[in-house]
Amino acid sequence: MDQKQSLASRQLKPTFFNLFIYFYTMKMYKILAVGAVAIMCAIAAFFYFGEDKAQVPPAIMDSAANDRDPKELLQYEKARLAGPDGQIPSGIRSRELMFAKTLPTDALFKKAVAWTARGPYNVGGRTRGAGIDVANEQIIVAGGVSGGIWRSTDGGLSWTKRTEPGDLHNVTTLVQDVRPGKTATWYYGTGEGSGNSASGGGAFFYGDGLFKSTDNGLTWNQLSSTASVSNTTFEKPWQVVYRLATDASNMTEDEVYAATYGNIYRSTDGGQSWQVVLGNNMNSYFTDVVVTSPGVVYATLSSESAQRGIWRSPDGITWTNLTPPGFAVEYNRLVPAVNPMNEDQVYILGVTPGSGMDFTNYRGDTEWVSLWQYTYLDGDGADTNGHWVDLSQNLPNKAPRSFDNFNAQGSYNLMIKVKPDDSNVVFIGGTNLYRSTDAFKTPGNTTQIGGYEIGTRLPDFQMYEDHHPDQHDLLFYPSNPDKVLNLNDGGLFKTDNSLAGIVRWQPLNRGYNTTQVYTVTINEEKVTNTLFGGFQDNGNQVIMTNDPEGDWVNPYNGDGSFAAIPADEDVYYLSKHLGRIVKMKLNSDGSRGDFTRIDPIGARDYQFINPFVIDPSDEKIMYLPAGRSLWRNNNLDAIPLTNTFDSISTNWFRFSDTLSVSTLEITAIGVSKASPSHRVYYGTNRRKVYRVDNANTGDPAHQDITFVQFPPSGYVNCIAVDPDNGDHVVVVFSNYGVYSIFTSWDAGATWEKCAGNLEQNDLGLGSGPSVRWLAVMKVDGRNAYFAGTSAGLFATDTLLGLSTMWRNIGATTIGNVVVEMVKTRQADNLVAVGTHGNGIYTGHVNTLIDITGVEEVTWADKIGLKTYPNPASTIMTIEFNTQGKVQLSLFDEAGRTLETRTVAKGQDQKLNWDFSKYPAGIYYFNVISKEGEATKSLVIQR
Repeated sequence: MDQKQSLASRQLKPTFFNLFIYFYTMKMYKILAVGAVAIMCAIAAFFYFGEDKAQVPPAIMDSAANDRDPKELLQYEKARLAGPDGQIPSGIRSRELMFAKTLPTDALFKKAVAWTARGPYNVGGRTRGAGIDVANEQIIVAGGVSGGIWRSTDGGLSWTKRTEPGDLHNVTTLVQDVRPGKTATWYYGTGEGSGNSASGGGAFFYGDGLFKSTDNGLTWNQLSSTASVSNTTFEKPWQVVYRLATDASNMTEDEVYAATYGNIYRSTDGGQSWQVVLGNNMNSYFTDVVVTSPGVVYATLSSESAQRGIWRSPDGITWTNLTPPGFAVEYNRLVPAVNPMNEDQVYILGVTPGSGMDFTNYRGDTEWVSLWQYTYLDGDGADTNGHWVDLSQNLPNKAPRSFDNFNAQGSYNLMIKVKPDDSNVVFIGGTNLYRSTDAFKTPGNTTQIGGYEIGTRLPDFQMYEDHHPDQHDLLFYPSNPDKVLNLNDGGLFKTDNSLAGIVRWQPLNRGYNTTQVYTVTINEEKVTNTLFGGFQDNGNQVIMTNDPEGDWVNPYNGDGSFAAIPADEDVYYLSKHLGRIVKMKLNSDGSRGDFTRIDPIGARDYQFINPFVIDPSDEKIMYLPAGRSLWRNNNLDAIPLTNTFDSISTNWFRFSDTLSVSTLEITAIGVSKASPSHRVYYGTNRRKVYRVDNANTGDPAHQDITFVQFPPSGYVNCIAVDPDNGDHVVVVFSNYGVYSIFTSWDAGATWEKCAGNLEQNDLGLGSGPSVRWLAVMKVDGRNAYFAGTSAGLFATDTLLGLSTMWRNIGATTIGNVVVEMVKTRQADNLVAVGTHGNGIYTGHVNTLIDITGVEEVTWADKIGLKTYPNPASTIMTIEFNTQGKVQLSLFDEAGRTLETRTVAKGQDQKLNWDFSKYPAGIYYFNVISKEGEATKSLVIQR
C-alpha cells in the first residue's frame, strides 16, 4: 500500500473489529461475542492466508545487496503490531499509556529494583527536534522520536531527561519563542508520519498533539487544545506533527504555526486555540511550515489534496499558491528554507517522483528529488511577481548505487538550511549531509560533510568520522553561524567550522539516552560484563565493562539484530537486519577482530530483525529460521575466521519439514536447556506454533502444537522456554487487539491464557499494550516472569491464567517506554532490559519482594478507593477516605481530561458522578493528594 495514501481512507472506514468494540461497550457483547469473533477470524484468515506472496519483497540473497530498505522495516513492524483488521489501532499510544496508569507499579515498594541506565552512554538515537537557547547557548533542548525530551546546560556535554516516565516520549519537532522576554517558552510536537520503527503501521507512530514549557524546558504540559478525542479512529491531525514555527515579529500575540497531517494550523494565544489556515481536508500526507523574521509564512502540502503545493502568506491568514508551472505533478515531502540574508528568497527541497534529478541509490532503486529557489519580487507573491529557478540538476549525483549520492529514502530523511551570514552556502541532507558554496547554482561546488564515509562501498560500509547518516535538521549557533548543530539518526553532532575543507564533528551524545533497541544480549551462563545491544541504525554496540558511563563500540554496522554470547566468550555471534550473521572475535575494548559471515547460502525471506539461537546444551549448534524453513548448523566451531562477507554452506543443514502454507514465516524460536534438552519450539507470523524434539541431530518431524485460542492474525514475537523445565513454554503474540501471552506446562499439549491484567478484557481487545518479550528466571527458588511491553517492563511471580497479576517494576526509572527485549542470568540474578527509545537498563532482582512488593500496601487500598457500580449506565459512586485535600479527575480513554473536581479536607468523600452526557465506553478516574495518587478504570454501558 502506498505510504502516502490518505489516513482518512485507510483508517476511518468501518471494520468488523470496530463494530465488535462498539457492541462490546454497548453491553450487547454477551449475545454477539461468539458470532463476532467467528466473523473476525474468518475475515482475518481471508486477508492473511489469501494474500499474494508475490507482493512481499524478494529476500536479499547476496552481499551485493547487503543493505537496508526502510520499506522492509515498516512491513516488519506492521506485521508484528497490526490488529485483527490489519491496521495499528489509531491513537493506541495515548490509550495504552492511560490504561497503564491503572496497573500496579513498584512506585510504593519499600524495596524495588535499582535499575541502572546503561546507555549506550556515548551513542544517541534518532532525533528530529532540538533547539539552542537564544538567550544562553549552553542550554540545548532536544527530543528523541521515541526517547522523550532531554535538556543540557553545558552545551551538550551532559543531559538530563525532562519527560516524566509515564508520559508520551514521542518528539518530532521542537521550537523556542525567540522574542525578548519570551524565551522561556518552548513547544514540541508529537507523532511521526514517516519512519518510526517503534510502531510500524505503514510508518505511523501516532502522537498526541503539542506540549509546552514556560520554564525554559524544565517541565512540560500538554496543550489540551491538541489532545486526542477519538478512541478508535484517526480523527485529529494532531496525531502526526511535522513542524512547528513561531512568529517573532508579532509582539502583541503569541503566534504559533503547526504543520500536521493534512493541515497548517495557526494560533495567536500560545496554543490555547487553533484555526486551520491551509488544508482542512486531511488529504495531504506531508506538510511543512516556516516563518520569516518579518512574519511572512511559507507552507507546503504534498500533492494528494486540492490545496496541494507551495504557499505564501504575509499574515498567516491570506494565502497565495506559488507552485510554478514547471514543478512536479506528483510530490511527497517538500521542505522549505528561508535565506536569512534575503528573506524574500526561499528554497524548496522535495521528493518528486518522476521529476527533478533521478538518483540510483545504493540499493539500485531510482528516486527523484527536486531543488528550487524562489525569490519574491512584489505584488501578491504569485509566480508572475516572483522568480523561480530549478536547481535540481545540481544535486549531488555520483556513480549509480553509490553511498555518495543524495538519498532522501522516500522522505524519511530530508532537510535544507541556508547559512545566516552567507547566501551562497546552502546545506542539504538526505542520508548524507552536503554543503554547496554557490547555492547549488552548479554541481561542482558541493562537498559531502557528513553521513556515510565518502566513497564507502558495500558490503562493509562505514560512517563519516564522528558522524551518522539520515539527516533531520541543522541549527546555527546565534553567536557564530560557522558553528552548527546537526540532528540525525545518531543523535546530535556539533562542528565549530562548517566551512572547513574537511568538516570535523563532535558528538554530543554522552548521557543522551535515546537509542532504539531491537535486541539485548548478555552471557546467560557466566557472570561477565559483556553487554550487547542491537540498535535501530546504530549497529551492534558492545561494552565490556560495567561502567554506566563507559564507551560502547560498534563492531558490526547496520540495524543491529540478534546476537549470542557463548559461555567462554572465545567468539561472538552478531547479526544485522535481514539475517546476516557473523562469527567474530573481539578485541579487549570490543572492537572488531577476525570474523567471517556464516549465514547459509540459499536461505531467504528473513524477518527484518531475524532471530537465531545457540543450543544451550551444545554451543556448537545454531538454529536459524529463514522464511518458511528452519536451518541448523551442526558445528560452529569448525567454521574458520576468513574475514569475508559472503554466505557459506559449511555445516549447514536445512530441515525438510518446510511450512506448507506459503504465507507462513518463522518469526520466533526458543530452545530447551533441560528436561529434555535440544527441544526447539518455533512460532510464525500467522499464529502457528511447532515443536521439534531432538532437534540437534538428524531430520526430526515438526509437531504442530497450535492452540485453538491463539489469535488467527497473531504474530509470535517471542517463545520463552523455562530453563529448568523443557515442557514449560510461554508464547508471546505482539499484535495489538489480540490476547498476548499463553503458557503450556506439557510441551504444548494444553495451553492457558496468562496475560491477566495486561489485557483490558479476556478477549485481548481494547487498550492493553503490545507485549514484545518474556523471560523466565528463578528468584528465591521460584520462577519469576518478566514481560517487555510497549508500556514498560512488567513482572509476576505466578502465572494464574486470566487472573495473573503483572506489576510494572520500573515505573519511576524505565517508565512506560517500549521494552523490546528482556534477558536474564540466573548466576547473579541479572536482568537486562532493551527499550526502543531510552537504550538499555540493567538491574539485579534478588528477591521476589522486588516483584510482588508484599511489604507495601498500595495507596488506593490504604484510602479504600471504590467505584460502584462498575460497569454503570449513568451514575457511578466514587468513595475514598483520606486525611487532606484531594483532586479528582475524569479522563477519556485517550487520556484527555474531561472533568476535574476538588474535595477539601473534611468534605464528603463519597461522590456520585453523572455519566449521562458521555457516550458508552471506557473512562479513567484519578485521585491525587499530597499523600499519594491512584487511577482506576471505569466502564459505561447502555
